[in-house]
Amino acid sequence: IGATKTIGDYVLIDAIKEYLRDPSHEISLVVDNTKQLLQMLDENQLDFAVIEGTFSKTKYDSYLLLMEPFVGICAKNSPLCGKTVQIADLLKETIIVREEGSGTRRIFEERLTASGYELSDFYREISISSFVSIKALVTSGIGISFLYNSVVSKESDVGTFAVDGITEPHPFHVVYTRNTNARNYSIQFLGGTTP
Repeated sequence: IGATKTIGDYVLIDAIKEYLRDPSHEISLVVDNTKQLLQMLDENQLDFAVIEGTFSKTKYDSYLLLMEPFVGICAKNSPLCGKTVQIADLLKETIIVREEGSGTRRIFEERLTASGYELSDFYREISISSFVSIKALVTSGIGISFLYNSVVSKESDVGTFAVDGITEPHPFHVVYTRNTNARNYSIQFLGGTTP
């Protein structure tokens, strides 16, 4: 099984625990970015992947797992905390984004471009692949970031804010190679409740 970092580290934990309660079940989980997981699917190294990034719907079969809120994060004492702002209001900030190939970064960049802006419009751009490091920098007031609510929902020291056109829910999909039994495997792993 493959999962992007958001999903593997924050969303699938309960499903993994439940699946492994059956002593006859085994699992091998790879947590990586969308680009790497799709490559692993292409090379038949995974049965299926659960991703938030974009993928070719003509190349792969898939189904919607859930719609996850995408949020802006800031330090709790930031003037942004709890507010709805415009992108133009954020350009003086340091933006902290995930690495190239990350689904979270790609979603943010696509929404930013659709709003008429790009990463280089921010005061400073920092790229970090670790959610732990991103949250630590944000909570210390170094910058802001955009990620999925599941990453920060249990963090009492992280503030959130909204931006029209950017902080909209985003789909998480189960993706697999066509003409395989992967859909059945994914349904078994996820507890039999899929669309």
